[in-house]
Formats: sequence, structure tokens, C-alpha cells
Amino acid sequence: LLLLQLMSAITRRNTKTKMNIFSGLSIGTVALVVVILISAFQRLSLYKDVYGFTRIRVFSELFMIWLAVLLLATAILEFIHKERYFALACLLAAIGFVTSINVINVDYHIVTGNTERALSGSKLDTEYLATLSEDIIPVMVDAYQGNTEISPQIGAALQCWVDWNTPAE
Repeated sequence: LLLLQLMSAITRRNTKTKMNIFSGLSIGTVALVVVILISAFQRLSLYKDVYGFTRIRVFSELFMIWLAVLLLATAILEFIHKERYFALACLLAAIGFVTSINVINVDYHIVTGNTERALSGSKLDTEYLATLSEDIIPVMVDAYQGNTEISPQIGAALQCWVDWNTPAE
């Protein structure tokens, strides 16, 4: 995006034809970056399916979504020849990303996703769950009391969480 903005700043576009060619090439470049972003998003989804949810995977997924929004805004601004609003689009995307992180209870999302994976036969990473915040306790207790086949794993995860978060005497 910065390279595109730099090229926009130094390129002479004094005729309508040059403006249209530059806009077309810029939108094409953004479209190709979107293809790369979709590929990365699919790869991240495969990692989540195989290895489970982690904070970095959830944050990366949210970042990719807001980056896609920013790329779409960049293409629209280039199409309507309002490139000077790019900084505002960046600011709004950054605010949206930070707001998303604060609105979504990431640890709750991780525990919910990982327990659903465990119920379908995947391994539950109890050691990782022990590193999460206390937001996971209600979900873990509900899953433990559900008397499912993963209740022993959930109980072990709860014990790990208590051991991890209790100060040593």
C-alpha cells in the first residue's frame, strides 16, 4: 500500500488517459494483493483446523480481515480519484482492528473453538489453555460439567490453570 501511495505521489497523470491507466494498474495491483491475502487466510484456517486456536492466530485473522477492508477502500478511492483520503482509510481500519480486539473476548473464543475441536476428536492443548486469562473459567467449567468424553481433559486444563495462576508459597 505504501508503494502504491508513493507511486501515486510521484507519477504524472496530467491527462485523462494517464489517470485511467494508472488507476487500472493500481486497482489490478490491489486485486493481486487481495488474492495473496485470501491464500494466507486459507492457510491460517488450515492451521486452526489442525493445531487449534491461539491468540496469535485469532489476532492474525482479525488483522487480515481489516487489511482486506483497507485494500477494498484503497481500490474504491483510486477508482473515484479520491486518493487523498487514504490516510483516513488507514486510520479507520486501525481503529476497527483495535476495536475488534477489544470487543471480541479472544480467550473465550479460543477456549470455545478448541473445546469444539476436542469434541470432534482433536487433541486439547491443556497446557496452552492454562496460559489464558480468567475469562476461560466459565466456559471450561460448563464444558467440564457437560460430562462429555473430554471432561477429564477439561478437568486437567482447569487444574493446570489453577496451578499456573496460583502464586507459589
